[in-house]
Amino acid sequence: MGSVRRNTFTKLEMELLLDFQMARIRTSSRAETLRRYLRALQQQLAQGEPIPQRFSRFIEREIEQRKMAEALAQTRRLARAS
Repeated sequence: MGSVRRNTFTKLEMELLLDFQMARIRTSSRAETLRRYLRALQQQLAQGEPIPQRFSRFIEREIEQRKMAEALAQTRRLARAS
């Protein structure tokens, strides 16, 4: 028996597929990253935002937040050591 395959996608779906393909995410982290992205989209839509955030922008923001958290932790370690 054959399977049904989609060959038509919306612009948003294509952008998500391309962003996801281009993202440098460990295979073991992909499912969890997509869950976090879905949660972020749901929050955006609940707040009434008309255009969902691109996956690539979501990843960029996560990297920025991680760097800020690491810098804050480093600052706290240095303050305790002084």
